[in-house]
Amino acid sequence: MEKNISYLFFVLFGICFFIPFRNTISAQTKEESPSSQLKCTYLAPVRVVWKSAEGEARIENEQALLKPGTGQADLVNKYVCVLKSGEQDFPAIVLDFGKEIHGGLQIVTGYSKGRIRVRFGESVSEVMHNVGEKGATNDHAIRDEILD
Repeated sequence: MEKNISYLFFVLFGICFFIPFRNTISAQTKEESPSSQLKCTYLAPVRVVWKSAEGEARIENEQALLKPGTGQADLVNKYVCVLKSGEQDFPAIVLDFGKEIHGGLQIVTGYSKGRIRVRFGESVSEVMHNVGEKGATNDHAIRDEILD
């Protein structure tokens, strides 16, 4: 019994002593350390600007790309966009996010392995030009990349 009371005392002492200090930052540290106003926001595209599915290539349900996502892969494949390539034919879609943004792209896929080419641009014209054409480069930011 006496042993249990000693354990209880140490547990209560630990709780009472350490909890007030676990997430505190001194006022001096707050003043000396820079903080950031940045936050992460996930945007869904607002429209499909252009699409191409010629020959054996096909695009199914591209409107699914315009819905806000959950960040989770849909294993049932109930409401997803499917891009299928042929031997020499590849589907393509240009999406408009409705505003100029700084950030990246989150691509959520299911089980299938695929290869996708992603291009970023401030305009449709920039997205539609290959690197090397009309001054388009990957110098200051990767704007044209193939992902496996």
